[in-house]
Amino acid sequence: MKHEYVPTNRGDELVLAGLADMMTCDDKATSDQLHMSRYPLYVDKYYAFFRKELVGPWRGVDTLRGKDVACQLGYYHEWDFPVPVHIRDMSSGVKCLQMVLLERSDFYVDDMLFIEDSIEKSGLSFNRLDYDAQEVGVRSYHPIFNDTERGQAVMQLFDEGMFALHKTGKLKLIYEKWGHDYPDFDSF
Repeated sequence: MKHEYVPTNRGDELVLAGLADMMTCDDKATSDQLHMSRYPLYVDKYYAFFRKELVGPWRGVDTLRGKDVACQLGYYHEWDFPVPVHIRDMSSGVKCLQMVLLERSDFYVDDMLFIEDSIEKSGLSFNRLDYDAQEVGVRSYHPIFNDTERGQAVMQLFDEGMFALHKTGKLKLIYEKWGHDYPDFDSF
């Protein structure tokens, strides 16, 4: 097996072109020739990190309306927000964090683990009490497959394998090991 790390959009392109069998993690198939697996790799909440003084009090997701949202390139799209936002794609979570700290963007949106990782990796010092992070939504992250005979066969193997792991209880142990909430796999 060859595993290649590429930006999300590039991963979709490689699968679409038949140069990869699957892209491991996306919340939506961006072409009618791409298909999401039935079962997700994981389901997770995502958050908006912001400077409290700049944004003001949190009023739920509507606080994001019309604001600049820094996101890692290809990770988030307009369809991930129930209100209109201006997405600023950045090359890394650290760059997203810097945009908020320098007041060049209103929010940095990501999974909390990525936000915390970006803070740690940045080495930047700032008063954490001046900032907040609030939940924006929940997404399912699924592998993406090409609409070819091979792609459909690999997707079937993935879905059957995930369901078997779920039914035996082994999948729950993996989620617990990595600190993720266990999704309701029976609902997918």
